[in-house]
Order: sequence, then structure tokens, then C-alpha cells
Amino acid sequence: AEAEIHKQLSVQRAVFQHVFLHAATNPFLILR
Repeated sequence: AEAEIHKQLSVQRAVFQHVFLHAATNPFLILR
């Protein structure tokens, strides 16, 4: 169960970094 939680957290962090990078390079993605 602990591995599942850790996996979920790392996935969420990866998604967050992905979105953050896109927001930094293309702010208009957020404004849509």
C-alpha cells in the first residue's frame, strides 16, 4: 500500500512539473 501512495505522489509531482513547465513557456494555456 505504501508503494502505491508513493507512486501516486510521484505521478502527481510529474504532472505538476509538466503543467508548470508548459505554463512557464506558454502562459496562454492557463488563460484559456
